Amino acid sequence: MFLKPAVSVLLICFLCEVPGGVTPAPLAHEIGQPAQQQQDQDLSLSTSDFMKVKLDISREIVGGLAMADFTKITQGADELKKLSLESGWNVLTTPDYFRLSAEFRGSTDRLRRAAASKNIDGTTLAYFEVTLNCVRCHKYIRDK
Repeated sequence: MFLKPAVSVLLICFLCEVPGGVTPAPLAHEIGQPAQQQQDQDLSLSTSDFMKVKLDISREIVGGLAMADFTKITQGADELKKLSLESGWNVLTTPDYFRLSAEFRGSTDRLRRAAASKNIDGTTLAYFEVTLNCVRCHKYIRDK
């Protein structure tokens, strides 16, 4: 499903590990599968695997930026937002973590709007904001 374009330096934040012990919900593209199959996948998707899905989506967005493929960028923004609504996203239950997650979702919305404008500079800046929100959240998690 995801292509493997060169990894941007901005994506380094996605290589961080978050605290374990979290059983993620099915991913957005897995919704609609039989309940037992979803449950089996829930048990096999570690926090590390969940983070790798985020990285794959981010790679798609970087590929979209490199090729000025605004459809790919929009799809990636939508997938990141959907992923942020999955239970596997919620590694903490603090008000600050919920605020950081809301800020992330807001930045994915801005990325989507920027891609709709088909302005590559604006879209690139919006993607940087998404990445900056990732870095802030990962720093928060590491500090906890």
